[in-house]
Amino acid sequence: MKNISILFLILFSLLLFTADMLTAQEANPLEGKWDMVITQNGKELPSWLEIRHSGTKRFIGRFVYAFGSARPIAEVKIMNNKFSFAIPPQWEPGNTDMEFEGELVGTELKGTMKYTDGKIYQWTATKAPILPYVNNPVWGAPMELFNGKDLNGWHASDEKTNGWLNLVF
Repeated sequence: MKNISILFLILFSLLLFTADMLTAQEANPLEGKWDMVITQNGKELPSWLEIRHSGTKRFIGRFVYAFGSARPIAEVKIMNNKFSFAIPPQWEPGNTDMEFEGELVGTELKGTMKYTDGKIYQWTATKAPILPYVNNPVWGAPMELFNGKDLNGWHASDEKTNGWLNLVF
């Protein structure tokens, strides 16, 4: 009977400790997935940010810039409702990190990005909606994107470069 009481006490303590950790991790309003818009040279560049716990003391994340893939953020430094992180260049010119600073303002994130060329740009972010999982989606009719012979109906996003960038490896 004594062993059962000790086992119960250990399990109950473990349950309370786990509940406290989960509550502490969910308490930070910066955590989550954010739809971000970076204003750069008069253009709005859609981007994406995720901030989450790693263990009990660190925050990590992922970031998607206007082009490229989801990049890991090794550490998001958080102090109250302000945060910062850096991303090394991937496809961007230059060798310096992109440096981000932001803060929670109401229900939005607002901040600055220091780009690899040293210029500073403003950005805002709103919480990404939680999309429900659909087990058996019903798809609409297919949409024809290419007519099979030319690019009629398509236009370049940047008329100066015709939307293409020469990459040198």
